Amino acid sequence: MRMFNKGITRAYGSFDYHLEQVKGILKLGNIGIKVDDDKRRQFIKKHFDIKGTPGPKPKSYIDDWERTENADGSVTITMDNRIAYEMKTMLEDAGKFNSDLKYILNSVLAVSIWGSFETYNQLLFEELFRSNPNMMKCKETISLENIIDNKDSILEFVIEKQIEKIGHFNIAELIKYLSDKLDYSLNNANTEKLSKYYFVRNILTHKSGIIRPLQKDKISSNVRIKDGRILISKTYLMNMVKDIDRIVLDIEKHIKNKFPRYSHHSL
Repeated sequence: MRMFNKGITRAYGSFDYHLEQVKGILKLGNIGIKVDDDKRRQFIKKHFDIKGTPGPKPKSYIDDWERTENADGSVTITMDNRIAYEMKTMLEDAGKFNSDLKYILNSVLAVSIWGSFETYNQLLFEELFRSNPNMMKCKETISLENIIDNKDSILEFVIEKQIEKIGHFNIAELIKYLSDKLDYSLNNANTEKLSKYYFVRNILTHKSGIIRPLQKDKISSNVRIKDGRILISKTYLMNMVKDIDRIVLDIEKHIKNKFPRYSHHSL
């Protein structure tokens, strides 16, 4: 598996690779949508380059449509101007619908990008806990039943419980955990960025992008809203990738300085 690792931990290697996959899907997905749009536009221009018949459809109007099968196996279709214009309109409407699919793709990728950040934190702490079990010391209790059931792998059980807990953190809890366990503090600007990305992710995941009017102040001004639904642009996605990658690399730098085992790695 090709890795694009710019960090020092195995967790970053997985994170970085996933971001490259997201960028690849974004590129290929938008190419596919554009090709479909271009084909439709060319077809309309070639076969339906007409203007509609003015005025309402007369009550006496009868569709002038005829389909003829030719001897060579081809089919000839003749239609009046009104039918041709209606078909042109339907094709254009289909094009608008397909063009909006890019926002659905971008929404899926935005959720995936945030997921990669959450996964990075889980993999990072799993990696650190295995080499530094003392980091897990806390006042939490474990039942005797759990101890006995996992007596041959109690450390693995404790690690798994901690990673499971991290997986359920909201953004405020995750930021606090990074501070408590790693002495790593996000500055106000990065805290705000992550909080807004997290909020958008939740709207996309739990409400299919539908946002209430009073929630609009919680998202970035560069997020477009149409008919009460968030539309994720390619620019927003690439900024999300850039911002989260920068923050993760800053965590990696902190790890390098805090843990001797990583001190010889280069960033």
